[in-house]
Amino acid sequence: MWSLGNESGYGPNFAAMSGWLHTFDPTRPVHYEGAQGGKMTEAERGFQPASASVTEDVAPNSETQQNARRSGLKSALPPPDPPGVDVISRFYPRMMDAYIKPDVPENSHWEHLLEIARRTNDTRPVLTSEYAHAMGNAIGNLQEYWDEIYSNPRLLGGFIWEWVDQGLRKTASDGTKFIAYGGDFGDKPNLGIFCIKGIVDSDRKIYPKYWEVKKVYQPIAIAPVNLKPGKVVVKITNRNSFLNLSEYETHWSITSDGEEIQSGALNPIDCAPGKQIEVKIPIEKIQPGTPASGTARSGGTSVRAVPEAGVPGGAEFWLRVSFHTKTDSLWAKAGYEIAWQQMKLEVKTPAIPKIKTSNLPPLTVGESLALVHIGNTNFYVAFSRMSGTLISLKYDGRELLSQNSDGFAGPVLQIFRAPTDNDKGFGKWLARDWREAGLSNLVRRVDSFEISQPKPGEVRVVIVATSTATNGVFVHRVTWTVRGDGSLDMDNRFECSSSLATLPRIGVVMRVDEKFKNFRWYGRGPHENYSDRKESADMGVWSGTVDEQYVPYVRPQENGNKEDVRWLTLTDDTGKGLMVAAEENPMAVSALHFTAADLAAAKHNYELKPRPEVILSLDAKQCGLGNGSCGPGVLEKYAVLPQAYRLHLRFSPTTN
Repeated sequence: MWSLGNESGYGPNFAAMSGWLHTFDPTRPVHYEGAQGGKMTEAERGFQPASASVTEDVAPNSETQQNARRSGLKSALPPPDPPGVDVISRFYPRMMDAYIKPDVPENSHWEHLLEIARRTNDTRPVLTSEYAHAMGNAIGNLQEYWDEIYSNPRLLGGFIWEWVDQGLRKTASDGTKFIAYGGDFGDKPNLGIFCIKGIVDSDRKIYPKYWEVKKVYQPIAIAPVNLKPGKVVVKITNRNSFLNLSEYETHWSITSDGEEIQSGALNPIDCAPGKQIEVKIPIEKIQPGTPASGTARSGGTSVRAVPEAGVPGGAEFWLRVSFHTKTDSLWAKAGYEIAWQQMKLEVKTPAIPKIKTSNLPPLTVGESLALVHIGNTNFYVAFSRMSGTLISLKYDGRELLSQNSDGFAGPVLQIFRAPTDNDKGFGKWLARDWREAGLSNLVRRVDSFEISQPKPGEVRVVIVATSTATNGVFVHRVTWTVRGDGSLDMDNRFECSSSLATLPRIGVVMRVDEKFKNFRWYGRGPHENYSDRKESADMGVWSGTVDEQYVPYVRPQENGNKEDVRWLTLTDDTGKGLMVAAEENPMAVSALHFTAADLAAAKHNYELKPRPEVILSLDAKQCGLGNGSCGPGVLEKYAVLPQAYRLHLRFSPTTN
């Protein structure tokens, strides 16, 4: 397409340029985002936010439509864009889903993408000339954008702003080389970090958000039809414009707890561009059988049977279907993965067996005015009455908690996160709210501390603490159940009273000794992911060092989160350490050498000083990322609303 420029208004000179281009080159359409018709308020258009689905218009008898009819604006539409352009083009449109703070300028400034495409006074295709602003830890709700784009034939797609960070390398006074941005050269005026907004960095290294773009943009869609083993069928949509799916190899596998138990390759799939086909996956029933290890061949399928003992309690089975290139090309070797989808199989599994507390080794309890000691020959825990949390946790005489930290060693309430560039956005809209609310400086008070021993092998500690901010009061009720086998249940209940539209997160943070630097988890990975940016992250068992979990955004900010985590371990080099499991709902987790305050205080990576201990964050929920650095903010369904939450955890020793 020819473009008339960018962000320069509209007038007769643009109309003249368009006319000349259409005469000079009638083969190409003309685009210009500045060529827009008049705008109307949402009330004038009779628009109902959020509840309208992506496939249906606003309910005809809704209160909004009734008000519009009464005011004579039943079918009111804004004037169409000028005729000199061949596409309707917009910056940073909104979804039809509800947003947090929908009426603030950071959100209400942007039109709704699907609402534009539904207008009946125009038939031209609709394009987002910029969207999904990629500054810092970003690219939230990209899948929602594409769900809407695929739902309406007028929607062409869009352009992420942008491909690459535009930082310049500079040397600090101590000789450290770093990526500099606006203001680092004494340049005034400047736009600060606004040159750092790519899905790859200035050296073209890949950020985690890159993988989300690749996944959402993949040219093949895979959706479940039947996920019962023995009857598994998936629907395949070929979104290529020219290639038949027979050009690809198709593989599938089933994993449970990170282990592959079945896998195979399908015959070439004949599906023309733009067409759909249902495909049966030859999965054998998941049931006890032989061999208990190794593999057996069955009709082109590699099978590892579930052990004779049966399907373990609480087990999950994940089907992954993927498409790969058959031949080498200029841009990738044969076998390169083009598209994939992971789906949870419908397998009945027994419940996780409950601990038989009557058989547990007995516990010894010691109390003083300051401390409560609990343990036996295998482990030892100590609670501080004043801090209202653990101050020591030892297995086989090895201390797991950091004893040299400048904060609480045991888990305590955490609300704050280091603001992302999207949190700051125009006007620092969320970051400003959180700062003014005092969420980074909570004042904590222990209200009550009670201890009981209902059984010889079980001790219960109930603690209530209140954390106060400038805008908000947060009550943290936790019931610890210490058992003779060395396990500790931590049942957290959070009550939030605040007028904030969303909280950064809700959960606990603790400090683990520096020896336990090896991180392993069952959840989404292997790269960083968030509630509104996790389509690209497989469910599996992943591992790495704590150092490797840090994502070096040019301006430090919240990073390293993992969603849907069932369990994690932090171990030393001998494989011994701590396991934390989510007892009911999965948790969001990060393990870093920085606190949220450390990240929030630094302007460049080289200014950060890693702490020796591990800062382990365990969240019931963390706020999504959204697009707020230039565009609409966080969708309400990904927000941490100030309401009640629960986070049920179990701590136990691990030896591998």
